[in-house]
Amino acid sequence: MGYSDNERIWATRLADAAAFHREHGRLPSVRRSADDTELRLARWLQTQRANDRLRTLRLDRRRQLELKLPDWDRNPRGPLHPASTHNPQDEPPAL
Repeated sequence: MGYSDNERIWATRLADAAAFHREHGRLPSVRRSADDTELRLARWLQTQRANDRLRTLRLDRRRQLELKLPDWDRNPRGPLHPASTHNPQDEPPAL
């Protein structure tokens, strides 16, 4: 399998994930997968997220994901580090 084959497969997965999102109104999910197609797409998205975290996802691919699946990089289980409700401006001034 050559470079162009890999490019074609990646582009096909992106198109399939975007079609799934349009049809179902959500991203493919490993937990909610109803069939093998959704599971395959969910795992592909997990791989893209992992590559992005490792900074090995090519910039052109990241841009394509952002264009076709704007919420692709969100953590499906919620934020890794919940936003703090602590606001330093709410503290009394230092003496």
